[in-house]
Amino acid sequence: MHHKRLYAAIGEPDNRKRRPAPIGTLASRLMLLDLVLDEPSRLWLGTSCDKRQSFTELDGDKRLDDVDLPHLRYGIGRDRVLRLFPTSSRSAR
Repeated sequence: MHHKRLYAAIGEPDNRKRRPAPIGTLASRLMLLDLVLDEPSRLWLGTSCDKRQSFTELDGDKRLDDVDLPHLRYGIGRDRVLRLFPTSSRSAR
């Protein structure tokens, strides 16, 4: 499932998971989807935006800033990008 209109409907039109993926990755994602659908009472934080919102809206001194969350940094200066909750095997910096 990588049609841009489908991802636009959930507010993620440029999500990188829209790209075609190897069959093993697709199988893993389908099994995860099956688990999520089987447990509707559980809170599922599927996107980095969901995760960020959950951690940055904590009360008082428990609140976390973006740099306190797992992240990778790309680029230099004004072109620097902070990617939260990376799924790559590279360690967070």
